[in-house]
Amino acid sequence: MLICLSLFFNCNENKDKSEESLPLEVSKEPIKLIVSVEYKSDISDFFQCTFSNIELGDNTQTGNYTITQKINSSDELKTTNFKMFGDYISSKIQLKLGKKPKKMVINNITLSYDDQKVIVDGLELDRYFTMNNYVLFNKETKTIETKTINNKHIPVLNFRQGFIRKLFNLE
Repeated sequence: MLICLSLFFNCNENKDKSEESLPLEVSKEPIKLIVSVEYKSDISDFFQCTFSNIELGDNTQTGNYTITQKINSSDELKTTNFKMFGDYISSKIQLKLGKKPKKMVINNITLSYDDQKVIVDGLELDRYFTMNNYVLFNKETKTIETKTINNKHIPVLNFRQGFIRKLFNLE
């Protein structure tokens, strides 16, 4: 009986030691490309962010990914985030500003990837973005006004390539 008790306690001690020696696995958040827009709008509508020229698989294929977010009119600043799936890099990023004419104050737009971040102040939107004819930008007030031309409303902001290259250290 003494031998049985001795074997029982020795087996339990070995089990506890083997559990202690197991390596601890720490999971890291996956790297994601994120576009954040801090704004206020006088009209409820939507934002769309399109990530284009995404290299897929063995870099022989590219794709596009579009995210649509509803926005509400507000006198207070709000933030809308667009998160790319996976850890892919997009070489072209476009913001579409909805279907309704509106006035928006853009406080800032941030593009981040892993620990890299580029923050564009609303005063410098024209430096980092190209804007089509449906967008009027007032630099002093950080205001974008979208307009209709020939019964069409397609306001778009395109990130300049240098902005994206800086984020991914491709310069």
